[in-house]
Amino acid sequence: TSLQGCGGGGGGQTYRYTSWSTHIKAGTCSSSGTPMRITMLPKTGSVQGILTCTLQYGVKAYQFPAGIFEIDEQLLVPEHTSITGAKNPNDMSNPTTSPVWEEQTLFLATRGVTDYNMNYCHAKNMVNTRVGFVLSSYVTVRDINYQGI
Repeated sequence: TSLQGCGGGGGGQTYRYTSWSTHIKAGTCSSSGTPMRITMLPKTGSVQGILTCTLQYGVKAYQFPAGIFEIDEQLLVPEHTSITGAKNPNDMSNPTTSPVWEEQTLFLATRGVTDYNMNYCHAKNMVNTRVGFVLSSYVTVRDINYQGI
């Protein structure tokens, strides 16, 4: 997957939704401050990505590497979870500067709205109808990019 204007996207690797989301859904994490290294196979190529998770003051803190991470459903992020990308995309000293995309963590929606008459706010199955993150209590998400369709 290549994004126009993004120089190919974070780190040059793309990861399928199941390669990273399964671990967040299951709560796979270290039981201490020592990082658990979770291997992610790329969609193409041979370089594996490493997602780390540490337990910090009762919060499961997931640290994502640079790369493109596909998302194709609505992911309920469990309580007391932190999701942090590789690098802050915002330069507050120069807000109009674009980030270096190869250094970024990008979540990419792989599908979008197809039925313009559907009531998406009250769909019968929200997980399969909408794409993105649903944040539970005590969840933080920072230093990421998100691209919808």
